[in-house]
Amino acid sequence: MATPYYHFGFRGSVPITKSYTAGLQVVNAWNTLWGNNNLKNIGITSALTRTKYTWSANYYEGPNHRGATRGKQSLFDTTLLLTPSSKANFYINYDYGRDNHIAGGYYSWYGIAGAAHFQLTKKIALSPRAEWFKDATGFTTGTTQALKEGTITSEYKYNDYLISRLEFRHDASDVPFLVVSQTGMWGRKAHQRSIITKQ
Repeated sequence: MATPYYHFGFRGSVPITKSYTAGLQVVNAWNTLWGNNNLKNIGITSALTRTKYTWSANYYEGPNHRGATRGKQSLFDTTLLLTPSSKANFYINYDYGRDNHIAGGYYSWYGIAGAAHFQLTKKIALSPRAEWFKDATGFTTGTTQALKEGTITSEYKYNDYLISRLEFRHDASDVPFLVVSQTGMWGRKAHQRSIITKQ
């Protein structure tokens, strides 16, 4: 919700040092193959890679309203990945987006997410994850709200070809937004839980 699903256009990157890479993108409006502000959005990317961590930061800006070049949309996205050992890694991701109105004013949204992966034994791993997203004006979800999500996933590796996962997830909003089904009737609630198994 905070970032586009895809961009279409051109991109390139160049290593500045052994550990730092910078890039430039010239792309269409968000989630557009062609026909909406073609190649009028600019993206600036960067990545710093060290032994125990990787930090990336990206910025996009450009017109996204169909039929107009005013009212630019911008996004700042940054991620810090920590790899202290072969048995544990962590990441934290922050996004801030803003859509300027053609006639003045703006919408904004922002969020933060974090996750970890712990390899407890050769066969067993545990991965918790948490996210918080504020749609301050309802631009991305259609409702002014704060969304929260927490997930914990357990993993068992039988061999190199088969892995089994059991996942518990809890989603919540500060308004009745989440669509649920109870006894064949559809409705909206502020909380929902799910358990998922995968192989």
